[in-house]
Amino acid sequence: MQMNDEAKVYAAELEERKRLGIEGDAAIIHFNEWMDRHGMPHLKVKLPS
Repeated sequence: MQMNDEAKVYAAELEERKRLGIEGDAAIIHFNEWMDRHGMPHLKVKLPS
């Protein structure tokens, strides 16, 4: 069940990111904000150094 919830949140984030044309570091920040907002910080991605 948790994986289904995570997949739904991921899909919604991806759809919004593509619709808004967000790329690069901004895409990672957008993704991480979504994961925080939906209580899934374990899925966050580190920004490249």
